[in-house]
Amino acid sequence: QDVTLQYSVITNGTRLNASLADYLASHRFQVTLSIDGPPEVQNQNRPTRGGGASSPEVLRGLKELLRVREGLQSLHANAVMGSHHLDVVATYSFLRTFDFDLYNFGFAAGAEDAQTSPLYLREMARLADQVYRQEGLTALSRIQPFGRLIGILDSGVPIQNFCGAGKSFIHTDTN
Repeated sequence: QDVTLQYSVITNGTRLNASLADYLASHRFQVTLSIDGPPEVQNQNRPTRGGGASSPEVLRGLKELLRVREGLQSLHANAVMGSHHLDVVATYSFLRTFDFDLYNFGFAAGAEDAQTSPLYLREMARLADQVYRQEGLTALSRIQPFGRLIGILDSGVPIQNFCGAGKSFIHTDTN
């Protein structure tokens, strides 16, 4: 049979060591690293179980992934934005230093959506404008949700009866 398997994993990187990174690379995994931004942001948003700084462990895991990067299918970053942290541009600037294949800026819905959603949308627009002007369309297409939208536009295929246009797709205010 002509069957191709693709493996993917989402991790915070804190338990990644050399042998696990080697395993992921030897099986051509697509790896998504949950990392919310620079150390001060990561530590505030995702402290360790004991309340300490998680960024040293996450960055150590990322270092292992970068060491085996050529063997990976792809390496993605997933940052969660919301009322706890809205500086998308600073987060992208930090993550960009690691040259991920894809950057996802998700929105954590919460009770403060009426206030936070417009701020998040402004930050995403600011990021899109900056990346497009400084790095071009190819770089912009590596950032989600922009990459999905650019892909749809590039395909030229109309979407009929599409009902997934909520925050997970276009990032609009649901009110």
